[in-house]
Amino acid sequence: MLEAIGIKLITVLAGFLFEQGLVSMDKFQVAGAPSWYYEESNNDYIYVFSYKDGGIETIEPLKTDLCVLMEKKIQGVIDLVVYENFRNLKEPKEKELVSQFSKDSNLNLFVKSKIKIERIVHQDLREKGLIFKGRPERTFGSAILSKKSLLDYQEERISILREKIVRQKSSTMFDKLDSELGEDEYEMEMEDEIPQW
Repeated sequence: MLEAIGIKLITVLAGFLFEQGLVSMDKFQVAGAPSWYYEESNNDYIYVFSYKDGGIETIEPLKTDLCVLMEKKIQGVIDLVVYENFRNLKEPKEKELVSQFSKDSNLNLFVKSKIKIERIVHQDLREKGLIFKGRPERTFGSAILSKKSLLDYQEERISILREKIVRQKSSTMFDKLDSELGEDEYEMEMEDEIPQW
């Protein structure tokens, strides 16, 4: 039962990532943006794009922004997959697996370890002239993360979550059995202690 839900979670996630694609929904024109800005050229990767106004001191904060955007994009995909495909589950263990799948406390660490900053371009301030429009000093960036590495990571998480839920259920069952046996032993001890008249 949990095995089937785990397989379906990964299958649906893979289908969403590779078949539907993850075209950036937040596209908008940015004056003076490089030609590659918002260009998702390889379907094997998840892309994020961002920019910051200011000097070269904006490069490191821009890299941080790209990591945060990647986390949000991945979490958004997971939330959408769960909502569209698993919102009507009845079995408590299945609900628990899906709930834990959708709340990943290590997503930040995964993204930081796997994200690749693809491009960073800093543009200097350009004053308005006869031929060119003026533009502010701005830094543009893009980052990618392999869809395969995300799926591998999620498969590993599903396996760990399934085992954890089964162990918890087994532990609960043993505790219940122990408490029932303990009550029976206590009743037998009490019967032995009661004097017979």
